[in-house]
Amino acid sequence: MRALVAKGLGDLELLDLPEPTAQPGQVLVKTMITAVSAGTERRMVYGRPNDLREHAPDFPVEGGFGYLAAGEILELGRGVEGLKVGDRVSAGRAWGAHREILDTDATSVIPVPDTMSYMEAAASYWAVPPLAGILATKPRIYTNSAVVGLGPLGLCAVQILARSSRRVLAVDIVDSRVEKARSFGAVGVNTTTDSMQEVLESEMPAGPEVVIEASGTQAGLELALDIVAPLGRIALVGVPPPLEGMNLFWPMQHKGVELVPLARESTTSPQGGGAGSPRATYLPDALDMISRGILDIDAMTSWVVSIDHAVEAFDLLNNRPDEVLGIGFAWDSSLTSGQERFDALRVAAQTTDQQEADE
Repeated sequence: MRALVAKGLGDLELLDLPEPTAQPGQVLVKTMITAVSAGTERRMVYGRPNDLREHAPDFPVEGGFGYLAAGEILELGRGVEGLKVGDRVSAGRAWGAHREILDTDATSVIPVPDTMSYMEAAASYWAVPPLAGILATKPRIYTNSAVVGLGPLGLCAVQILARSSRRVLAVDIVDSRVEKARSFGAVGVNTTTDSMQEVLESEMPAGPEVVIEASGTQAGLELALDIVAPLGRIALVGVPPPLEGMNLFWPMQHKGVELVPLARESTTSPQGGGAGSPRATYLPDALDMISRGILDIDAMTSWVVSIDHAVEAFDLLNNRPDEVLGIGFAWDSSLTSGQERFDALRVAAQTTDQQEADE
């Protein structure tokens, strides 16, 4: 079978691997779509300054750092109940999901309705961390809220909060993402061009009571601490690097701010299944939100390209954040979408790279 293999930092390759067998308590899934966790996977594949690769497996990593998949059950391991061969499922894995046949614990598999696309099923986990973070802050109905960082997770938070907040402030440095948040009903702020102070004075002078920090950056955390209302709460949905030269004590004491980290049952992967895990606790609600039209996965998906283009797609995700948002890989070529947009961006990137090399 084919699988995407992370051979080292920034080094991905599509290779042939032996097919797995279903162990007791596991299922085999014929993969249709794997979605990309734009923050986590980009960080694990490419690294970032001042980062710690805690709990990361050693290279090479078969299946890459993916943990979002959807497909059909091929085989049930001994002892698996409540599932059957042929079920359409959203499937997770403790790393390594970018593979043609997925071997995973049955507790990481949830059936999905026939009306749900494979991309929606695979990317449904985008909503789990923000949903967990929102609930952990215990927001009041019709309060002011904010989301810092508008990748797929942040935009899921915007869509969820827009249903119950008075105003949702959506903050990023990429204009296309800010515009996407505005389309979901948020007050969008691009901190590179807009005055945060003016927007706050106009829309929520006291500041947001709840802030979802989804950028996973020190700058995003500093901004969240700056704008949150006194006695407000900040959910740490993003995973920041070790902080440098930042005094957390002062804003927490001065404003009485509460930082709410996400609790995960497993340290091996954000996608660990089983009782009490984020996947088991929150994914059924995320799937229901998608089915009911509360969450729009398609609106956050730049394209779904053939797995044959996965390496190029990852490079574009890493190098063109202003033009790429959520992406998926189709293991069945009939499931691709947005191929023309992908091809156009790929050609433009190649032309730019060549021009820079010639200078």
